[in-house]
Amino acid sequence: MSQNPYFETNLGALVGQVGKVMSRALMDKFKKKGYEFGIDQWIVMIHLWHEDGQTQQRLGEIAGRNKTTVTRAIDWLEKNDFVVRVNDQLDRRNKRIYLTNGGKQLQHDLIPEVSEVMTEATHGIPEDDLESCKKVMRTIFRNLKAYI
Repeated sequence: MSQNPYFETNLGALVGQVGKVMSRALMDKFKKKGYEFGIDQWIVMIHLWHEDGQTQQRLGEIAGRNKTTVTRAIDWLEKNDFVVRVNDQLDRRNKRIYLTNGGKQLQHDLIPEVSEVMTEATHGIPEDDLESCKKVMRTIFRNLKAYI
């Protein structure tokens, strides 16, 4: 952690540092398993595992990412055979994103790694404190969501 008091007391700086170090820890674990992709691809995959067949626009909205970032992430995932784009049956202008078998397998390969990082990250923190922290983070996100 920085010796600069601003970075040790400012909520935005702390959230940024924690987000960065958690992302790096996850990407390191994934790389060790043979998967070299970024946090944007990971976020798209998480949302597809929850609900397959979403539109690119919807993925951007729920992932909190802009259109360009989501498009690049999906391009990479499609190139590496984790997802496919399919024309929407009701509106041909929209593409729906579906998991391939490789994309479905990825969940089984990587979720244990995520659990390991989360266990490491939250070691020694009482459950009540974690729940309070999550509640505060959700509120901050809702308060600032308009900036996405």
